[in-house]
Amino acid sequence: MFIAVGDAKIYATAFGSTTSPVIVGLGGWIGSWELWAEPFVILSQNWRAIAYDHR
Repeated sequence: MFIAVGDAKIYATAFGSTTSPVIVGLGGWIGSWELWAEPFVILSQNWRAIAYDHR
């Protein structure tokens, strides 16, 4: 999904149940949310895992 932040649209994605505790993955300087895709498959069994792309 895209989230409007000022004049930009930021891509964000979430894995897991909305009732679980939340963990946020940051891609780093040049990385995108896709760096977290594989770990989030495992983490989403117990966590709501959220990642987003930097502006």
